[in-house]
Amino acid sequence: MKIAALLALVLAAASCSAPSLGVTPRLGALSAEGQMGFSSGGVTAVDQDVEDAFGLEKDSSVLGARVDLSAGPMHLTFSGQASDHDGSGTLNADVEYDGSTLPAGTNVQTEFSLTSLGFVSTWDLIPTDLFELGLGLGVNGIGIDTRIVSTLDPNNAVEFDELAPIPVVAVRVGGAIGPVSIEGLASGLSLSIGDVDATYYDLDLMAKWKLIGAGATGSIAAGYRYMRLDASFEDGNDAADIDLTFSGPWIGATVGF
Repeated sequence: MKIAALLALVLAAASCSAPSLGVTPRLGALSAEGQMGFSSGGVTAVDQDVEDAFGLEKDSSVLGARVDLSAGPMHLTFSGQASDHDGSGTLNADVEYDGSTLPAGTNVQTEFSLTSLGFVSTWDLIPTDLFELGLGLGVNGIGIDTRIVSTLDPNNAVEFDELAPIPVVAVRVGGAIGPVSIEGLASGLSLSIGDVDATYYDLDLMAKWKLIGAGATGSIAAGYRYMRLDASFEDGNDAADIDLTFSGPWIGATVGF
């Protein structure tokens, strides 16, 4: 009887809630922190600080977008963004990968780009207008494209390009009072697939102030994004160790119905 009553409550909530769609283009800033290491020949990669050794810098013009679709207690979120963290540094350990070697002490110019594409589906366990709590699943594709070049010999470069699709479990928490709403979407998982061992966490916080609410909706939005990727990749005799965090604020606007 309790299960039947709960199911009836959820179905009633779904039937009383019209589907809604929100599209949020956003502009943000992302800072990169952590370590990377590259090696060949079965040697363990030596991790080096990405700011000092590789010179990764903050990207203050990160373009991204998020699409939210809700129907009763079900929520779907699609998101994507890309950032560049190019810079210069000095290696404090050897970097070897795919037949190329940059010895310790080399001054380098690094071209580093990060792409994140995600999809998460959650189902509200508490589907109320004032407060929502939901659990779900999803997948996030993390793409890293790196080129590390000796400043004295531009022909001597180490390149690493990897795209890792990572399934995630997700928790969504949200609430609204009047025109103000706040939501946090957290996802992550640790897994081992083939030659990839990865742990990934993603926290996307968003606050919105609704300015238009009759039929079509319009809101100003702001938030904070935090991503953590700790992964080891193996490709034959080559190995890469990536332990990075990317975090920063963003602003945007939401339009929908």
